[in-house]
Amino acid sequence: DGVRQLAGLVVQTRLHKENVKKYSDMFQLDSTFHICRDDVKLMVPIAVGAMNESIPLGYAFIDEESMDCVEPVLQHLGLTDHPRVMITDGAPAFASLARKFGHTHIRCRNHYLEKVDELRAQLSKPEANQVQRADRSSVFQNFARR
Repeated sequence: DGVRQLAGLVVQTRLHKENVKKYSDMFQLDSTFHICRDDVKLMVPIAVGAMNESIPLGYAFIDEESMDCVEPVLQHLGLTDHPRVMITDGAPAFASLARKFGHTHIRCRNHYLEKVDELRAQLSKPEANQVQRADRSSVFQNFARR
């Protein structure tokens, strides 16, 4: 329709670039937030430090969680040049990008367990009771890695 739109914007400071070099062997990419009524999303890739601390690697405003939007962000931030561990919410685009760049893909434990609870809520009462007795952490250990 002739309207020009901004498909994405990446912000990475000098400190963020240093963080990528030092800490990005394992990073989390499930931090997408809707920040305005225009449905723009804020994605904050976060490295997981040795003491389990969260270390931001940059910021990106994206139109959607698609390969077309997320891939250039990862490339710009320097998160595609060697294999890493990528922790996500399991979004299909994130899993596909992890495979494309040779990253190990792990689903975020909290997102995974929320999905288990959501599915359990759809079961009949006897089935739900049986699932509830199962050790949720063992369920996570068995199925979270894909």
